[in-house]
Amino acid sequence: MIDRHQLLTFLRDEDGVATVDFVIMTAASVATAVSLTDYVRDMVSGLVDEVGIAAAAVNVNTTFADDTQQDGSGG
Repeated sequence: MIDRHQLLTFLRDEDGVATVDFVIMTAASVATAVSLTDYVRDMVSGLVDEVGIAAAAVNVNTTFADDTQQDGSGG
């Protein structure tokens, strides 16, 4: 059995407190990042779908038009 003096000495000892704080803060940061990942993934997925639709509607010409043939003058 631990006597009162040993218990108080243990509770007042601050060795390793910074390590414990670091571990707790890191765990909280990881938990926050994991919980936000699902929300952000859904939002970004919707945006990507909209960009894909908009990109499919764009008409891209891969050749340059010849101005002499378009106006019918021939030269």
